[in-house]
Amino acid sequence: MRDFFENTILSSHATIVEIPRGFGFDFALKKLKFSKDIQIIKFKPTIHGTQKTEIINVEDIEVLQKKANVKSAKRRCFVLMDAEKMNESAQNKFLKLFEEPNTNTSFVLLTENKNTFEKTILSRAQILRIPPISEIGSIKMLQKSKLSEDDKKKILFFMWSFSLGGGAEKILSTIVSNLDPEKYDIDILEMEHFDKGYEPVPENVKILKFLQDYRQPRWLRAILWRLRIYFPRLTRRLLVKDQYDVEVSFTIMNPPLLFSKRKEVKKISWIHGSIEEFLTDRSKRDSHRRQLDVADRIVGISKKTCNSIKEVYPDYSQKLTTVYNGYDFESILEKSKEKIAIKIASQSICTIGRIEENKGSDRVVEVIRLLHQQGKKYHLYFIGAGDMEVELKERVKEYHLEDYVHFLGYQKNPYQYLSHMKVLLSMSKQEGFPGVYVEALSLGVPFVSTEVGGAEELSQKGRFGKIIASNEEAAQAIDNYMTCVSSFDVNEASQFIQQFTIAKQIEQVENLIEE
Repeated sequence: MRDFFENTILSSHATIVEIPRGFGFDFALKKLKFSKDIQIIKFKPTIHGTQKTEIINVEDIEVLQKKANVKSAKRRCFVLMDAEKMNESAQNKFLKLFEEPNTNTSFVLLTENKNTFEKTILSRAQILRIPPISEIGSIKMLQKSKLSEDDKKKILFFMWSFSLGGGAEKILSTIVSNLDPEKYDIDILEMEHFDKGYEPVPENVKILKFLQDYRQPRWLRAILWRLRIYFPRLTRRLLVKDQYDVEVSFTIMNPPLLFSKRKEVKKISWIHGSIEEFLTDRSKRDSHRRQLDVADRIVGISKKTCNSIKEVYPDYSQKLTTVYNGYDFESILEKSKEKIAIKIASQSICTIGRIEENKGSDRVVEVIRLLHQQGKKYHLYFIGAGDMEVELKERVKEYHLEDYVHFLGYQKNPYQYLSHMKVLLSMSKQEGFPGVYVEALSLGVPFVSTEVGGAEELSQKGRFGKIIASNEEAAQAIDNYMTCVSSFDVNEASQFIQQFTIAKQIEQVENLIEE
């Protein structure tokens, strides 16, 4: 074994290294010899699908291709860990990199089974095989190869709630589920707990004890609220028991917790909503400034969000970067095929999200009422719950629309309903980047929306959605889609949303953490 490693220097532009089962990919990479002037870049499988299986697909290879195509004076070697997890389409895509390598660029595929590769790849690569070792020897090597806790970066994400069933929770779940557990220890801190259930996270991600619970007596919640507002440092000491290398405020609007005072901690403020209203609200503007002043980087989830931050805080422009949310389109499609217990009417509209004033839920009801007054008997489905639900049910009864407006409540899997809809409607007053629009487009459903967050970016001048300013415009836009007056190309929409993949998002997140 020692002789193998000491005599193996990888010099070919394309090399497949077959390692024994249980050997460990990170350990093998540490032992392989490269020229000292070569920069090693690791590439690992991404988690895809509802079963959280690791796979390397075409989208991942496209990300790799972009990285490889960046001109570099330095010699680089891209190492694909667990490379046999490339599916057939990904291998065909990867073949081009093998056949037409860029100057100063080479590739190493680490695998436990070289026979999983297409013959065309095998024929174009140098193939090396690490001989098997004894079980005891393997265990010892694995023990040595494991990264110590000190080698990992400790990351704290904090937000108002991780249990409210919103878009921010889903996005955070996606991020922490796809960051490399061998590189990062991740904790999530929520300030208040609700009963919608946590979004799925890997076992290595800890959800810390929260401060408030909606089930607590009102007097206790009032005390805890004042504690958070008037004694923020004390609140932090009570909730944060560890020290972190990176802290991320993952919030829609109000900063829920102060950053650490330690200068060596990287501080990232991740903003999910546009903040134009701060221009006229000094207290909110000042509250955020205290947080943003100490932040090393400020992330906006759409161009509109970033522009609104620039408008309110022009002096923070250099800290700003845009990171679009990432979506697992394969998983969305798979979930959309699950059976539902109810029959969806053929001419149906849906709205997804919390039922509250800020989401414009009352205006949604007025739009469906307007359509019915015009003789257009479309059905409307609310997917979500909130404090306006009782009021809106009364209003629906008053308008005699009980047979046409359906309240489905909060749904862990909204896609099985969304896939049956003709149009997605949102009358929201404020959004950062409306991810549900991307999800709708992935299922071939156009949207009608107020001009919020990244709605205009996603609309692409009306190709994939209509931006409206009034209830009347919303009703007309819906009817145009229902009667095919407005065209919608499903294939074009599918191509457009490929820029919002998980692989691209995780690449940007890791760059933020490591820069």
